[in-house]
Amino acid sequence: TAGGVKKVEILVDRASIESFANDGEVSVSTCFRPANGSLAVECTKGSAVVKALEIFELESIWNDARK
Repeated sequence: TAGGVKKVEILVDRASIESFANDGEVSVSTCFRPANGSLAVECTKGSAVVKALEIFELESIWNDARK
């Protein structure tokens, strides 16, 4: 974006990741199957400063959900 990224929201579930920058100005969705259960976020061009971070874990709607 011309003014840079000010806000990023990342939604992760069992099979996908959706990312939204600047309240939906830019969005990316992709299939995702974690191999080891861990996630990482990185800046590949330039630099980034994280001023605030909120993480919300939701309960599964699936009866057979594994944590």
